[in-house]
Amino acid sequence: MKATLFALFVGLLMVGCGEPESEFERTKRLAEGGDKVAQGYLGWMYDTGEGVPEDKKGAVKWYTKAAEQGDADAQHNLGTMYANGEVDEDGYRNYRQAFIWFRKAAEQGLAEDQFNLGEMYGEGKGVPRDTKEAVKWYTKAAEQGHAEAQWQLGLYYHIEVPQSMRDNVTAYAWIAVAKENANIGQVKQGFSATRVSVQQRVEGTLFMVAQELNKEQIKEAKKLAIEIQKRIEANQS
Repeated sequence: MKATLFALFVGLLMVGCGEPESEFERTKRLAEGGDKVAQGYLGWMYDTGEGVPEDKKGAVKWYTKAAEQGDADAQHNLGTMYANGEVDEDGYRNYRQAFIWFRKAAEQGLAEDQFNLGEMYGEGKGVPRDTKEAVKWYTKAAEQGHAEAQWQLGLYYHIEVPQSMRDNVTAYAWIAVAKENANIGQVKQGFSATRVSVQQRVEGTLFMVAQELNKEQIKEAKKLAIEIQKRIEANQS
């Protein structure tokens, strides 16, 4: 989902003198002065048509300026535009460029882009397929409470990782955590297609994994799920 919250920018918009300016005019003035938050917000205005006619080229221009200054939201939004084919006029989905910008945002701790990296490594989009890297980035997002990453991580431990790494107890635990954290009816927008609600999928997956565990293993998995959830809550506090 494209980031739209630039809370820090609100204060900047209150600064001005002379003739009253529109929000767009104030934003553009600050962006042209080099303020990265203003640049990212201006990119979003062009991207969504908020206060100005929609202009994807303008969005790319200003997202790029902000992203190059290290603004994580702009990096995410720019990566999303590349992945969705909104940069090239022919609609080409440039996953390689998307990966570059998603990684920059992910390394700053943006959970959605940590998830995106997991998905890209898992599917070989924009980067060679690498299951271990997929698990690494899904784990980072999952530890931040990203429900779909938790579900994917469970699936990976169940069936996607090499045989030597498979662990159905860990798989069950992560899927159980995803079940607790997923919002019923929530539909996530990823970098490619609309995803079905996590809540609609975890039930069947949890049942599937449970069929391969005995009672003691399920008990162990539930205990592990509680420990994971406590760790996530501690990370978020």
